[in-house]
Amino acid sequence: MVLISNPLSDPGREVDVYAAPAAPIATGHPDPSKRWFSPISCTLIQGPTSAVLVDTPATIGLSEGLATWIKKTAPEKKLLYIYTTHLHGDHFLGNPVLLRHFPEAKCVATASVVDGIRKQWPGSLAFWDKLFPEGQIAGDQHIPNALPADGKFHIDGHLLQGIDVSHSDTDASSFLHVPDLKLVVCGDIVYGDCYQFLGEANTPEKRQMWLQS
Repeated sequence: MVLISNPLSDPGREVDVYAAPAAPIATGHPDPSKRWFSPISCTLIQGPTSAVLVDTPATIGLSEGLATWIKKTAPEKKLLYIYTTHLHGDHFLGNPVLLRHFPEAKCVATASVVDGIRKQWPGSLAFWDKLFPEGQIAGDQHIPNALPADGKFHIDGHLLQGIDVSHSDTDASSFLHVPDLKLVVCGDIVYGDCYQFLGEANTPEKRQMWLQS
């Protein structure tokens, strides 16, 4: 499902947002409305010849849908980077699926986010496999590569910068800034039309840090 199409487009540069739909999860909850995982947004930033994807969904099926959309949205562009905003698996476990479709892409995140993913590995995989059982999570997982300390990288000569924040719905979190487009891609720092996850923002201090982010 496309959420926004080219909201900041100008010649040679485009931004599109794909909303991966809510997905059923194996919670065992008696209330069927509690057996769904929230949708997430995946942002495609395009230069004249190349592109960057921000975040991927958790499951193989959702990520296949994203890959199909990218091919239709940017058929002539080379996907060079897949940027992960934070350590929660529902924003990067689809990376292997995207890499099968776009083998030249490099998975990246800020050093802080990479460290956070590494610290929770492999316990987090067991958690996600339980929520999405029967092979819904890709098996060929790997941790993203850390960006330089300043978080900067480029496509088609345009600067992109991963910037860490103190807290969002988890500790190791960041946003991606694209100065030329006056664009900030926020990951789970900003929620829209779904309940916030407060399990790791469970004190007034942490919620205040989230607000400051």
